[in-house]
Amino acid sequence: MIPEQLSGYALSYDEQIAMLLKVIDACKGKYRVKDFVFCRAYLETMGDFNVYFTEQYDSLTKTKELDKYELLHTVLEHSCLSEDLKLVFKDYNVVHDIESPYVNPKQINYARFASCNKLKKQYTRDYVYSGVFAEYRIKKKE
Repeated sequence: MIPEQLSGYALSYDEQIAMLLKVIDACKGKYRVKDFVFCRAYLETMGDFNVYFTEQYDSLTKTKELDKYELLHTVLEHSCLSEDLKLVFKDYNVVHDIESPYVNPKQINYARFASCNKLKKQYTRDYVYSGVFAEYRIKKKE
């Protein structure tokens, strides 16, 4: 869960990755969690990363004839989120789950999105996508 402020989410994308590291440390230490198996991120709450996702998704829709699941998979498989999760879960194989049932990309107004997210910079966009979850399977390396 992401702490909410009155006007939106309190953490930028970078801060969310840093918080994930802290949560993993707490799980391993205090709660003695031995394995992690799944990670889900709701893109509408991920600040700059959602802008990146929107730009990449739109770019691919113009150049490739893929359905929305294949487009989502292609963008996320090669994203900084995938790379960051591979660093966070360095003892695991991290794979984007293409079979995610939670894909319903719809456009929302950028100004509304920006007012509810902590962004590192301002963008010149009319919209970003909402209704998209990034799901990853995480399996301990043998």
